[in-house]
Order: sequence, then C-alpha cells, then structure tokens
Amino acid sequence: MGRYRLPVFPVLILVIMKERILKISMAVAFVICTYMFISIRLNSPAMFNLLLADPAIPEYEDFTTYGENYYNSGLIRHFRENLPQAEYKFRFSDKNKTPQQADILLFGDSHFDFSRQATFAERIADSLKVDVFLHRLEKPHKGNALAFLNDANYKSDKRKLVFYESSERYVISRSLIEYQDVGIISNYNPMYQKLRALRFKIFNPSSNNLYNTFLKKSYLTNYLYSEITTIKFDLFNYMNGQIKDYVIDQQNGSWIFHKEPVEFFNRTDISDSLISHCAGNIKKMQEKFRDNYNLELIYIILPEKYVMYNIKNTNKNYHQFVPRMQKEFDKLGIPYIDLYSDFADNHQVLYYKTDTHWNKRGVDIAVENTIEFLKSEDLTYE
Repeated sequence: MGRYRLPVFPVLILVIMKERILKISMAVAFVICTYMFISIRLNSPAMFNLLLADPAIPEYEDFTTYGENYYNSGLIRHFRENLPQAEYKFRFSDKNKTPQQADILLFGDSHFDFSRQATFAERIADSLKVDVFLHRLEKPHKGNALAFLNDANYKSDKRKLVFYESSERYVISRSLIEYQDVGIISNYNPMYQKLRALRFKIFNPSSNNLYNTFLKKSYLTNYLYSEITTIKFDLFNYMNGQIKDYVIDQQNGSWIFHKEPVEFFNRTDISDSLISHCAGNIKKMQEKFRDNYNLELIYIILPEKYVMYNIKNTNKNYHQFVPRMQKEFDKLGIPYIDLYSDFADNHQVLYYKTDTHWNKRGVDIAVENTIEFLKSEDLTYE
C-alpha cells in the first residue's frame, strides 16, 4: 500500500487561511499597540480609556467600578465590591470657589476629595450655605498649605476658617514639614521648569504604570488577568505587595487593607516626645495661618480604617496615636474635630471594605461633628 496523501487543494486552502488569519491578527495587534503608544505619549486619557474596561484618569482615581484595593490586589476576584459611581469632582466644579471668594478654606488629602458620595466640602457648603474652597494636599506642596497660600498670593481682611484634614498615617510626616510660607513652585528657575517639562514629555515616568494598567484592565486582558491572579491567590496565597492584610467573607463582604495603614498600625516608634514635637509644629502652623493669612486653623485627623476595625477584631495593641495627639492639641490650644471617638463607638461600617476611604456614613459623622463644633464655638454662618 502507498502512503496516504492529504488532498493538495484543501491543505493549500488551510495554509492560506492560517497565514491570512495570522496576518490579520498581527495587523490588529499593530493597530492596538500603535494606538496605545500614541495615547500614552500624547498623555491623552480619553484615547487611552477607550481600550480599558475601567477608566484610568489622572486625579479621578475613584471613577472606577470597584474599590481601589481590588485593583491594588491585582484584580483578585474575592475583593470586588461594587461601589457608588462618582459623577464629578467638587474640586474641579464651579461649586469650588477661589480662596479669595470662599468663607471657609479646606485643605485635605484623598478623603476630602473622594467623590463616590457628596464630599465633605460640598456637604459643608450646602449645610452652612457658605462658599467653600477645597485644595487637595499633594505635589508640589506635599501637605504644606502655607506654601500654597503664598504661591496664590492669598490675602484677606476678613478672618476666615481653615480646616486642615489628614489621614492618621500622614500626620507625622506632614507635621515634620518646616511650615514656612515659602512658595515651592515659584522658587524654580523658569528655564529649569521648561527643561523639566520637556524631559517629562520625552521620558514620561508614568508610562510604565500606564502600560501596566493596559495589561491589567484592557478589554482584551481584564478577565484573563483577574482569573490568573485569583488562582495564584487561592493556590499560593499570593497577591500584590501593596496589600498587607485581608479578611475573606463571601457572605458579608471581604475586607482588604493597603500596606500603608497596616504598617502605620504596627509602628513601635511613636514616642511621647515624637507626638509632642509634631503637635508643636502644628501649633506653629496654626500661628502662621493666623498671623500671615488671617485664618483660624481647625485640624481634623481622619482615623485609619485598619485602626478602627482591627482594634475591634483582634488583640493587637494600637499605639493610640489619635487620642494622644488630640490630648496634645488640648494642651496647646489647637482646635480640632474629634472623629476618633465617634468612629470607634459606632457599630456601622464607616469605610468601604475594599477601599481605603470613608463611605457616606463616615462623611455624615464628620459633617455632623463639624457643625456641632462650629455651634459650640459660636462660629456658625447663619
């Protein structure tokens, strides 16, 4: 018997079709990669987000379907929590007045800027019928609100209130800033700024993050990436290093915690002298607000989610940072809104389980406490 031979024509068709499919696939991949490269180089979020199952918009990190720690975990399926969808940022809206226009100035971190519910700033503006200015504490001033006011050439004949909010874990680092109202932007040489901007355009340091985001969150890879990271977690308990603790609870909703609050909770170097030094720096900040800008400081320490719920559920020792710091505030005459006491005594969940930030009930308590404080100090705006 002779060897069996495949019909030549069908085999030829199959080879041609495979080659054609390969060429089409390569062309499609080329178009997608080129589009992605151009959108990143042009720094165009609108172009980039057309490829993503979830948006990645600078300064709009809370405009996503799930909580931030789901993404920090590497998209592990157990930590998906559908959160209220943000519609706009108060900070970028017409409601956010200029420092000169505002009756109350607010400086705060991402909690004050968190937009999955009406922000603290918007709630205060609506409740007290006042104009509010909100500035998020971030680069280039890195927490130094006085430097911002200096760069903005802020002046006011009318005495106003300024609220300074900080997450518990950032109070120390922000208080150790030398609070001099010296502008940070204005000190840069104009030519240096232009060269720095050009270098940023050519060697964009955020490019790697954007490519990494595409690999995780594009329509082509999102599902597969999530399945792979979930399998790695289930089999080997492996997850992204940004996450330090979690609780799996399929019935009531799992908890997940970012590494920074966990590391802060476990600090052993928070001595009385450090607390006293930090409070002393905040006292200097209070005086500069008053003497240089005619502003009365009211400080708000926002307790960490991990602190609030770990002290209830484990026997680990908490260094009592917020109560100790507020005790120093009392000694030095620094006004503050005490959220720690009400948060610790409240039986409701005041934070999103898969996000670092407070939820609507947490904001409710903060607004209620602030209004009560203003009434007690006869600082209402009626």
